[in-house]
Amino acid sequence: MEPWGPTSLAEAQALYARQVRGLVEGGVDGFCLETFGDPTEIHAAMLACRAIAPARDISPPLAYGAPS
Repeated sequence: MEPWGPTSLAEAQALYARQVRGLVEGGVDGFCLETFGDPTEIHAAMLACRAIAPARDISPPLAYGAPS
């Protein structure tokens, strides 16, 4: 993800939207967004979920701080 990598927020959102569409077509009830290392990346995934499936729940568990 920018600024550290070549992928923009819009590009990432479009890639996640493709996955979200497939999950919605398959009958998913909600989204659990896990293992994101960058807040911008999880933001892109959340934007995609809201754009494609605004009525479905999103669970974005986040952990902050140094690993123990």
